[in-house]
Amino acid sequence: MSPSVLTYLNRGLAVTVADFPGLGSPSGQHPYLDSYSAARSMIDSVRALRRVYPHVSARWLTYGVSQGGGAAWATAEIAASYAPELQLLGAAAQVPSTDKAGLVDRAIEGTLTIEQQGIYQWLLESLARQHGTLNLDELRAPQLRAVWDQLSLCGGDTAREHALHTVTAEDFLPRSEAAIEYLRGLLEPMSPPHRRSSAPLLVIYGGEDRFVDASGTESSITQACEWGSTVAIDYQSTAGHLTVDTSSIWPFFKQRLGGVPAQDNCE
Repeated sequence: MSPSVLTYLNRGLAVTVADFPGLGSPSGQHPYLDSYSAARSMIDSVRALRRVYPHVSARWLTYGVSQGGGAAWATAEIAASYAPELQLLGAAAQVPSTDKAGLVDRAIEGTLTIEQQGIYQWLLESLARQHGTLNLDELRAPQLRAVWDQLSLCGGDTAREHALHTVTAEDFLPRSEAAIEYLRGLLEPMSPPHRRSSAPLLVIYGGEDRFVDASGTESSITQACEWGSTVAIDYQSTAGHLTVDTSSIWPFFKQRLGGVPAQDNCE
């Protein structure tokens, strides 16, 4: 069992771990990085828990990392309307994947890191499986197409890791303005924020993150603040994607459970 799950169980909380659509069950194609699809799964996991254990409180918290961080952020937006029978108290979004359009910008500029190249390829493959009208060949070079199947394998597969080191950022340069605009149109509905959050947010991110650009996270925070969301910011200038300090999460959750007003760094 995950140490973090045990930590929260030992603090007296019931815990669910959501399966995102297409993962863990035969539920169709996985909409990779679609924060709102994953958010509905998070909320539904709480509903399922309370159906099995009716005594579990309707007050709850959500937490996610990277893809799950974007999902936790989206959950904070839709929870009140999607599940009015539940009371979301707060959401912790750790190194959240929110700014998908930023990956397109970096592809155009030829500045994708090797880590972002892997994320972007998965994202394009996922979108192509869902939208047959997306022409991948307008978004990739021939040498990238040659290793596409290997790149579409699961993370950690040696064939995928080898393929990632045979391509460059220039191989992801889009070939068509129309394809770029179509791609942006697909990504926009997947990418929070879109509205005021119904619960306070804690956003943890690092300045040396090679997967999720800090500038993209900051842009998302600015947008959330403009919508009127309450956002507590934990920016760590020297931290990377997997090395951020998460010690701020439990105090944030404990305050939400105790009814303490949330810190708001938007001002």
